[in-house]
Amino acid sequence: FHRAEPDLVIGAGMVLLLAGSRKQLATFNQQHAREAPEQAAPVIIVGAGRVGRAAALSLKRHDIPYRFVERVASRPVPADQLILGDAADLDVMRRAGLGRASTVIITAHNDDANIYLTVFCRRIRPNLQVIARATFERNVATLHRAGADFVMSYTTLAAGALFQRVTGGDLLMIAEGINAIRVRTPERLAGRTLAQSGVRETTGCQVVAIIAGEATHLNPGPNHTLEAGQQLILVGAVEDEMRFFAAHPDAMPETHRPSPMGPSRWSR
Repeated sequence: FHRAEPDLVIGAGMVLLLAGSRKQLATFNQQHAREAPEQAAPVIIVGAGRVGRAAALSLKRHDIPYRFVERVASRPVPADQLILGDAADLDVMRRAGLGRASTVIITAHNDDANIYLTVFCRRIRPNLQVIARATFERNVATLHRAGADFVMSYTTLAAGALFQRVTGGDLLMIAEGINAIRVRTPERLAGRTLAQSGVRETTGCQVVAIIAGEATHLNPGPNHTLEAGQQLILVGAVEDEMRFFAAHPDAMPETHRPSPMGPSRWSR
């Protein structure tokens, strides 16, 4: 995750993280997005187990077509959405539409198989979006090195879900290790401009929005004055987030504060 400094050169392989209103994002899409094909190719879901079927339900809710690749014929999925065979077989993946698909979701419960399939799909389609499942946290980095764009880590997802349930916190995981969080304005920053606060320089977090009552100020400029009672929307890596709360513990609600035993990765 690279912070967007003014001199950062945008490269062809980068993924941009944008913050804005619906109107602003629609304007960006009109100016820069590539035209979508008339008939979108189905997303390929490797594995029709519980994780694969849950992914399919989410895609269905958003009217995104999908297709399963599965070795077990008895899985409870519609026959017209099932390609029976081994995902490591190129002919099987071609029948599933790998040549046209924009995304492959790899959901097998074996991390070694998921790493192999990630490399396999990435070599065939360098521009493919690959989402992979990781049962063990130690394999997350390996899956990223294998070419996965996003890794669904059991540890990360479970910890995030528990955090939300226990603390009622407001946390959004944008990608593995990158969060958007809502915090109260630290008392010692009230009355300072965003530039004077030094939040980005000292913690690495970026303020993408400020909530004042019913109003939300998106992408506040460096001269925007922070006020007590406002809330900040921050984006940053886990380490940035920890630095922010180490510097501004009063920004964290009482129920979220780390114990005297030491800091905890409460956002994960």
